[in-house]
Amino acid sequence: SLAALQQKHGAQTEAIETLKRLVAHDPHREKAHAELMRLYATTGQHALMRRQYEALEQHLKEWDEEPSAATKRLLAELRESPDVP
Repeated sequence: SLAALQQKHGAQTEAIETLKRLVAHDPHREKAHAELMRLYATTGQHALMRRQYEALEQHLKEWDEEPSAATKRLLAELRESPDVP
């Protein structure tokens, strides 16, 4: 994906913007939300990481769904990271 290429070349800010556009266009793409969460965490934007998860959770709730186990694990891992306050 474009965001993956941007990340590979060290363009995290551009990758974040790409993923933000993707989830705005298609908010049901959980993998895009998860990658955005990961990028926010790795760039020190921990509050945005949490808000991204909450946005995903809220969107899925409208469809009587919830984040996948993998996304919940990712959130837990990111929260347990020593870099996350």
